[in-house]
Amino acid sequence: MFRLSRIVRRFGIEQRVRDKIVTSLGPNTDCEVIDVSGGCGAMLHINVVSAAFQGKNKVAQHRMVNKCLQDETLHGFKLETQAKN
Repeated sequence: MFRLSRIVRRFGIEQRVRDKIVTSLGPNTDCEVIDVSGGCGAMLHINVVSAAFQGKNKVAQHRMVNKCLQDETLHGFKLETQAKN
């Protein structure tokens, strides 16, 4: 039972983070969220490619993603962003 709840919780945080980013940045956004902490959800790797980033530098892109996640309690995450052509 414990293992199943951990899997559900892990999937939940990944999907919840992805949904928040895509909803906020628009439908022309590709987002991949991977739990790199070994299953506990403490560390995520987030890769976002979005048309919303056009003309914005990396700092502005990261601020946009951070704003999407401002109400989320995350221990840590590695963020990679890129403008979609």
